[in-house]
Amino acid sequence: MTTSASDEGASSRQLDAQLRLGLYAPGCLPGYHLPYYAAADGGEFTRRGLDVELSDPEGGLDTLRALGQGRLDACITSVAHYLRALQEDGSVAARFALMIARRTHLAAFVVDTGDILAGSPTSLADLDGARLLGDERSSFTREYLTVMRAAGVSPAEIVGAPHGHDLRMLLRGDGDVIVEFLEMLPRFASVARRQDVAIRALPFFEVTPDVYGSGLLISDRLLDESPDVAALLISALRDAVFATRDNPRARVPALRERLRGVTEDRAIAAWRLSEQLIFDENGAMGPMTESGWNSTRAHFERVNGGSTPAIRMLSADEFV
Repeated sequence: MTTSASDEGASSRQLDAQLRLGLYAPGCLPGYHLPYYAAADGGEFTRRGLDVELSDPEGGLDTLRALGQGRLDACITSVAHYLRALQEDGSVAARFALMIARRTHLAAFVVDTGDILAGSPTSLADLDGARLLGDERSSFTREYLTVMRAAGVSPAEIVGAPHGHDLRMLLRGDGDVIVEFLEMLPRFASVARRQDVAIRALPFFEVTPDVYGSGLLISDRLLDESPDVAALLISALRDAVFATRDNPRARVPALRERLRGVTEDRAIAAWRLSEQLIFDENGAMGPMTESGWNSTRAHFERVNGGSTPAIRMLSADEFV
């Protein structure tokens, strides 16, 4: 189903649809959320006649389960969360409609001494024998160890560190590396500067470029009952992402209405990092492909074990 510009105008007059859209992790990924807040605040959603209520994530897999329970119509979520839900629940009452971050959000963070000759890491391959600060039971730790093996790096010693305290421990020298979202770099760098320390991020996608990060999941109910509304939601999100690429600063006021602790500079810096995950070398959003999903599933199973049921996604010719 294709939505043209004239269709958009007609639909905005006829539909006036009310939707609830779940967000991913806006506090950790403010730049990544720049497109969505502005789209709901008189932007791309509004111009298509979509009255979209943005809902904060419910935690864990609850946001995905809310799709089947009718509490959400769609959500922006991690591919890893989706695959985990498939493993635990056997199915998810929703289909992936748009891959926004075509690369994983995760990165390793290290202290940057600026002295390469003295061993300051500049790539994941430089982390051989590095002490990882984290919880050995966490998914971030499992991801790190799997990526390190793919990079040919020996498994690290794990130094126990409660989440939220790992950066402080890294700056204190209790370990050599922590794992977080790439977009956390501006916040981490700000904290480190207060101690006259520099932080470097080493993105996982340098080793696993074909592992999907996050995107738009739409409930079966909305797709079956209101496919025209679903098509408008997809096209609005795509336009919002490209509009943010063209002028991210214009999107900041809507975000800061919701996330008042995020400065304009941090939001823009975080968005620039998200661009690395979203756009290809030609500035386009990468399509979902069967091979991309196969690579992503294989990586997820290496990280977490087990097997995952078949992926349910919309093909390119169903919705544009």
